Amino acid sequence: MNELIKTVNEQFGFAIIEAKGEVGYENLNFILKDESGNKFVLKLHPNNLEWEEEIKAQAKLLEFTKPDNTCLFPQVHKTLSNKYSCEITFKERKYHARLLSFIPGSPWANAEDNIAKMEIVVGKAVARLDQQLLEFHSNKIKGKINEWDLKSFLHNKPLLSLIEKPEEKKLVHYYLLKFKENVQDKIPHLRHSYIHGDVNDYNTMVLDGEISGIIDFGDCAYTPLINELGIMLAYFMMGRNQPLESASRILKAYHTVLPLNEQEIKLLAYLIPARWCTTVLHAAKGRIEDPDNAYRSVSEQDAWNLLRFWIKQNPLQIQNQFLETCGFETVNLIEDLDLANEKKRRSNYFSPALSISYIRSIKMESAAFQYMFTADGNAILDAYNNIIQVGHCHPKVVEAGQAQLAKLNTNTRYYYNALHLYAEQLLSKFPPHISRVFFTNSGSASSDLAIRIARTLTHRQKIAVMEHGYHGNTQLGINISHYKFAGKGGSGPADNILPLKMPDPVWGKEKNETENEFSERYASQGIQILQEPLAAWIFESIIGCGGQVPLPAPYAVAISEHVREQGGFIIADEVQTGFGRTGDHFWGFERLGISPDMVVLGKPMGNGHPLSAVVCTEEIAEQFANGMEYFSSFAGNPVSCEIGRAVLNVIEEEGLQQNAKIVGNYLQKELIDLSKLHPELADVRGAGLFLGVEISNKEQSIRNPKLAYKIKNELREELILVSTDGPADSVLKIKPPLCFNKENADELVEKLSGILKS
Repeated sequence: MNELIKTVNEQFGFAIIEAKGEVGYENLNFILKDESGNKFVLKLHPNNLEWEEEIKAQAKLLEFTKPDNTCLFPQVHKTLSNKYSCEITFKERKYHARLLSFIPGSPWANAEDNIAKMEIVVGKAVARLDQQLLEFHSNKIKGKINEWDLKSFLHNKPLLSLIEKPEEKKLVHYYLLKFKENVQDKIPHLRHSYIHGDVNDYNTMVLDGEISGIIDFGDCAYTPLINELGIMLAYFMMGRNQPLESASRILKAYHTVLPLNEQEIKLLAYLIPARWCTTVLHAAKGRIEDPDNAYRSVSEQDAWNLLRFWIKQNPLQIQNQFLETCGFETVNLIEDLDLANEKKRRSNYFSPALSISYIRSIKMESAAFQYMFTADGNAILDAYNNIIQVGHCHPKVVEAGQAQLAKLNTNTRYYYNALHLYAEQLLSKFPPHISRVFFTNSGSASSDLAIRIARTLTHRQKIAVMEHGYHGNTQLGINISHYKFAGKGGSGPADNILPLKMPDPVWGKEKNETENEFSERYASQGIQILQEPLAAWIFESIIGCGGQVPLPAPYAVAISEHVREQGGFIIADEVQTGFGRTGDHFWGFERLGISPDMVVLGKPMGNGHPLSAVVCTEEIAEQFANGMEYFSSFAGNPVSCEIGRAVLNVIEEEGLQQNAKIVGNYLQKELIDLSKLHPELADVRGAGLFLGVEISNKEQSIRNPKLAYKIKNELREELILVSTDGPADSVLKIKPPLCFNKENADELVEKLSGILKS
């Protein structure tokens, strides 16, 4: 250290007597003190020409700035030979050294008092700095490419692989995709300027509760001006109880000095999380490159906390809060949805048969994982839309479809890799005897095809179905769906359709009857109905439209054995219960201990994309090839196959089947505990994240559809989506995307409890 002090004194002409090392991101920093007690900052940078030019450019920028009374910026001390830096050897390594004035105080990150006041001061101070830099120019800084500069945010995508936790990786991936969609194309058309580029809670100094200065211009950049705010707000929201309020104060203060335009302000909804993503990506990189440097991850946990907070916010609401803060009219925000107008618009084009959910209807705008964002600015927790298996707008699924759509989309009359790769990956999830697949475009088409195959191969027409079962909206789908043909507008079962009574665990169980007796009684009744040979029995392992009623395993085994003895096929409908939803098993039929001949799959396999299938045995597939071609123009197209592969990969990588088990069991237990306080919750049933809550009167003697309807709509007002179903529409239906977590479960139970108490 003495040699360092000696060299500094010789080069800069000072009488330094003390040097203390400080942590830095990529360089070495020292606090120096001279004989009079004056302090200086010494920075050592890699000894190469690139850094020498960088130091000159930064020094000229600092010389261009004019500090005011409220905020100081470091000033450059030149060497005795009038240079901005000199060569210094420290610990046998050569560096470029530069000397700066010392800004007194401690980092904002340590401040606890006068926060709101200082937010206003720092907002104005940075605006004044940026206002000055509008007149600055530097070819060196203008040509610099910096991964921390938000215009280069997408350059950081390769670092995604360094994030270990899948639930964290998908958050960053989502915002990379949102940046690409909402920001990237706008960058060339935005107002550009030179900015500090890293105004954060460690580079802002505080003294006696006041802002003393802003340091470290190492990330100065020529970039869209609004990036200064995106970076700055991202950091100053860290650790705040009301982060959006803090951001609004700083934004308003900045805007009063250096006015922003509407487009710039709206982009903050995506620029702010982009900075948090950059922080966590480079923290992951730092753990590999420089594991002993804690400073490289100093803001990481705060960034993760805010990313989890931000994903729950409606982008429209954020944009409008920021616009209103700056005095602009809010846009794209429907405070009170004109339901009459929306209803009229729909009636102009569609039949009244197209129904709408909830008393107060919802107009959706966008979504992210288990959250949906509405036109009125709300963020809604989705505990209902099971078709979105791995979460709304999952970036891996979105990008898989985008990439393949840009490359090739065709049909199965040609060879292409996606078809075979997906078929192999999908069939690997089934028992070995299920080894062939027919792709379709909907669960309805799959049910239709499975029945067609069964009737073709058996030369029989009779089909056994479950009471309240639902298998699609084609004519054949309706014919085999008791939920449809026995419901409103239905005409009853066709002669060749044999409905079996649903084993209802609440209203169909006799007093003191054991589970085995209950199953045996229903199985015996079913077998009595199935006296003539059948083409097939089609069933759901948990009857969704019946009110999420699980079939008892002994019942399912008995019926399937009887049907098979007659030469009929067993068809498992896994549209709702498949792909890990039930938790313990990947397929619902596995929990029943039976082995189907065919399995019907639906849109959850494509996360809502029109992708579905019938899987079956090799023998069935071979026998069905009787000369009549099976072909569908879009079934099995490469775009659908790549989306299907992405869904399977996400389920595996993010452990969503295990999550369905853990969170589903937790939620079921919490609901059962709640039922002990509220007897109106007559039964809690299901498996994994496919649950039903039977609503009765307090005596548990009759179904209570009015209360179920009330709960569903009041939960909607609490910004949680569930639905109702069952024979009397008295069952709360809970079947969220599989990324639903314990925090979401707690919120659902808390809101339900509040409604029941009211």
